[in-house]
Amino acid sequence: MGDVGAATTANTDPNALFHNPSKLAFAESNTAISLNYTPWLRNIGVKDANLGYLAGYKKIDERQTIGASLKYFSLGDIPFTNEQGELIQQYRASDFAFDFSYIRNMGTNFAMSLTARYTHSSIGNGNYNGVDVKPGNALSVDVGLYAKKAAQLFNKEGKLAIGANISNLGTKIQYGAQKSFLPANLKIGATADINLNEKSVFSWSVDVNKLLIPENSDLGTSLPSAIGKSFSPLNLSVGTGFEFWYDQLLALRTGYFAAPGKYETQYLTTGFGLKYKLLQFDLSYLISTKSRSAIDNTLRLSLTYQIN
Repeated sequence: MGDVGAATTANTDPNALFHNPSKLAFAESNTAISLNYTPWLRNIGVKDANLGYLAGYKKIDERQTIGASLKYFSLGDIPFTNEQGELIQQYRASDFAFDFSYIRNMGTNFAMSLTARYTHSSIGNGNYNGVDVKPGNALSVDVGLYAKKAAQLFNKEGKLAIGANISNLGTKIQYGAQKSFLPANLKIGATADINLNEKSVFSWSVDVNKLLIPENSDLGTSLPSAIGKSFSPLNLSVGTGFEFWYDQLLALRTGYFAAPGKYETQYLTTGFGLKYKLLQFDLSYLISTKSRSAIDNTLRLSLTYQIN
């Protein structure tokens, strides 16, 4: 759905922990887990890079929900060479991040969340051409907000929702002597759900993202100063997505995402979901609208299970 998710309806979806955990305050299932898998950069011939995501949540009571997730990114084998191009070492690089979220229902239609994250990034370990490289570690937090309201939309019963999530506010990550800001990000979104009839629901969502770190930042500056500088230029990325559910059995989805600036990215997404009792399978396919894109033809697979 164009990578939207700030205000989409969570229902029983643990993947809300990635976009905006606060939505899970209104989840219909008490407990659910999800496993995601994405083969990465296959379009440019990379065969050993993969992204995995495991997430789950549990409702403690009517007002409190907790969630946890693990992201693991295998970058595959990376060769380290000397100045003559001779192989020094073949290193299997990887990143992982562990999250723990606390979600609080603040009323009938409003919820908040707080997420703590530990990140470990291992892109090399040793001394290469006089440069010391070691794995990096960082701590960060996310803050999420979500609000919803019943509404009449096109003479149909429906719902309007807004959501926001500020992510990766934390320490710098250090590889040897080199420090880098974490990719702090502000995501704001809105969703309209329309009940077409007793069995069919149509949704339209829009998300806006703002990277809170400038492209050419002074690493000696503080995080608040870097966030302030990131708004010049503004450089917003926008995603929009559509979803159609029939009888809570079949979902059809599509969307579009565009990010301007130095890392300009544009792509379409399409996919579907199948649900049977407590089990749900989802697949999406990414189609780049820019020629020779490394992320073209990317598949994403997800399997979700409601424990109760």
